[in-house]
Amino acid sequence: MIEHELHGALERRLDLFEHANSGEHNLDQGYSNYWFRSTTIARTGELSGDACVWGLEHAASLRYDQGMTYDEPVARVAILDVDGTMHPRSIGLALLDEMGRRGLGRADAIASVMTAVAQLRAGSIDFPEMVARSTAAYAAALAGAEQAALTALARETWQTLRGELFAFVRPLIARLMEAGVAPYIVSSSPHEIVALLAADLGVKDCDGSRFAARGSLHW
Repeated sequence: MIEHELHGALERRLDLFEHANSGEHNLDQGYSNYWFRSTTIARTGELSGDACVWGLEHAASLRYDQGMTYDEPVARVAILDVDGTMHPRSIGLALLDEMGRRGLGRADAIASVMTAVAQLRAGSIDFPEMVARSTAAYAAALAGAEQAALTALARETWQTLRGELFAFVRPLIARLMEAGVAPYIVSSSPHEIVALLAADLGVKDCDGSRFAARGSLHW
């Protein structure tokens, strides 16, 4: 998925900078801005004065100072995750819950997604296995469902979820835009609901999981 690909690219970039920092320069958890050649990751502690949340989960902190080289990027982008980062819940699982309640999609596959998440939380499977299982089961859950029905349910679900956004999120988005930094929202939750979150925040660029469809039906 795109967020894991971006995370991998960021980790590789961090590895290079950590190597550069291995001498007289040290990692510094207190520094607020981390500028990369083509990507800006903004720490919300500086921008909102509140919780320190990162655009990509598990991103290590890195100090930039005079000892390191820096090239002004062509474009500045803040990559923002959704589930557990901007919102306390998984908005994709919330949508799946509503699907189960409304009888939309396959009940056995919906249960398989929830089982994989529960197994991760119990420590019986690791994160990559949970992602593989839950993504396959989510696709199976949607098989035969009408795209229009899922889109309508996503709109309804988002209206319930939107009030639960972390308090720092809207000020953070506004501050990024004022600073000329383009927010880019990525999530493994379905694009149907991720796009609604992005539109609610006035963010043009976003991506979520996209599941195959033929005509008007998922398959």
